[in-house]
Parts: sequence; C-alpha cells; structure tokens
Amino acid sequence: MQRPQFIKVPAVVLKTALGEFSHLALDSQRVEAKRLKELGYNYLYPDLESALKEALNLVEKNGSVHACHRLEAAQFIDRPRTEVFAFFCDPHNLEKITPPLLSFKISAMSTKDIAEGSVIDYKLKVHGVPMKWKTLIKDWVPNEVFVDNQEKGPYSIWHHTHRFYDVKGGTLMTDRVLYRLPMGALGDSVALPLVKGDVQKIFGYRKEVIRKEFPNRSKIK
Repeated sequence: MQRPQFIKVPAVVLKTALGEFSHLALDSQRVEAKRLKELGYNYLYPDLESALKEALNLVEKNGSVHACHRLEAAQFIDRPRTEVFAFFCDPHNLEKITPPLLSFKISAMSTKDIAEGSVIDYKLKVHGVPMKWKTLIKDWVPNEVFVDNQEKGPYSIWHHTHRFYDVKGGTLMTDRVLYRLPMGALGDSVALPLVKGDVQKIFGYRKEVIRKEFPNRSKIK
C-alpha cells in the first residue's frame, strides 16, 4: 500500500490521528502481558507508536516522521543462521550481491567488519551517473537483525532492515526497505516508476547471487 509522500507526521503519530483522544491509546500502550513474557514470548514492537510506524511505513528523520515507499523480500537459505549472518557481516560480500551495472564499490569503512555503528562509504553509478552513498549500521543484534540507514546519498530516506530467523532446515532471511525520493510528491511523479523498477531488479539479482552462494545441499549430494 502506498502512502502520501508529502505528509510529515509528528513523532507521536497518534496525536495527529486522534487529537485530544490520543491519550486513550497512548496512556495504555505500555501495558504488559506478564504471563506471556514469563512463557518466553518476546514482543516485536515495544510500544504502540513503534508498531504504527512499522505498519504505516514511517521513518523518523530530523525530528519528523515521514511516510515512505516499501519493498519487502524473503528468502530461505539452506544454511545455519550464524553462517548466513556472517556472510552479510563481510563488507566485500555487499559488492558481490550488487548488480555489476551499478559499479558498486566500498571506498571507506569505519570498522573491519560490519557491526553496530559502522559507517560505510560507497561509490556507485545509477544509470551511468556517478554517486556517493554513506550508510550507518544500527539496531545491530548478532545473528538476528541489523539496519543499514542511508546518511547521505541519492534517496531522501533509505532504511533497510535485515532479519534472520531459524527455521526448519536452515535460515529465513527477510528484507524490509523503506525509501523516499527527494522532493516529495514532485520526485514521485517524475522518478518513482523508474526507481521502483530499479530497486526490484537489484533485489532480484541479489536473490539469485545468494541462491548460487548457498546452493541447496540436498540437491548437490
């Protein structure tokens, strides 16, 4: 579902949506189901506001929350989660899974391996035009999740969440990208169809490379 791209939502989302009645939801959002926690259940979102941001494709930037476009992908990998996660911790593998047409190269990195707080500088070409991209790695939980967030680059917002799950026979890897073009609605009207197609092609290529990198072991015996 696409959301209007020109609306900026205040940090407390419900205050805009519900006005004076927002306290009815906000005041109760931290009620805990203690029994579920005792049984080992972990909440995906700690409060209602974070859940709404996820559901409505919202990303906070410079004190405001912005509606974004979304791309989601999932892929089963016939390997243990630790092995799959380690593959994505190697910055050189980022070049490997990116289409050659983009001429994607890492120019600098603040840490040897990808970790919480890593800053990565890239050079790439988009339709032949040279560009620079700076990414900050955050929300890092080893073997579970991390986010690469564009600090500088061609997008107004690029927020890519990588998640890794243990499943029967291997690992389920999911990607959720929230992105926003420069110039809001004007940028969408001019470039959105082209950008959407480009992003889908990038993830399609990525999926094929990962499939070759981790072939199904049951088929190669």
